[in-house]
Amino acid sequence: ASTKVKSYGKINLTLDVTGSEGNFHTLDSFVASVDLYDLVVATARKDKLVSVRFKGLDAELIPFENNNAIKAAEAFIRRFQTNGAEIVIHRNIPASAGLGGSSADISGVLNALKKLYKIDDEVAVKEIADSLGSDTGYMLKGGFCRIRGRGEQVERLPEGKTGKLYLL
Repeated sequence: ASTKVKSYGKINLTLDVTGSEGNFHTLDSFVASVDLYDLVVATARKDKLVSVRFKGLDAELIPFENNNAIKAAEAFIRRFQTNGAEIVIHRNIPASAGLGGSSADISGVLNALKKLYKIDDEVAVKEIADSLGSDTGYMLKGGFCRIRGRGEQVERLPEGKTGKLYLL
């Protein structure tokens, strides 16, 4: 079995750093999804192993120890006791551009595995996302939101038809 998901980038409309908690900054920010996404393709394995490959935008150069997408996949498999997956991430969101590329990869991997293995525990998936980054829990669904704390406090705001902010 195989599945594909689009994982959209985001833009911070406001960003107030309010302190720190562990290795993360605490923040208060209004964020919106943008119409720029990484495509995550996940194929089920029969064992518990995970592989993550990147394509596009020199993402192949991401050092293994900085590969948060593989950390997300491994955490998912441990939490839900599923089999592993072959994951390919087709990068369209530029790295270090402030558009949430790494967080999009984390949330995209979690959403792909959730779909692949038919897991509907939204709370547990968000806990995994929140443990890996400050806006990753928000990026599981995206849209127009206010995020606070380490980003785990997500408040949905009224949005237009698509829930995305289009970059021109």
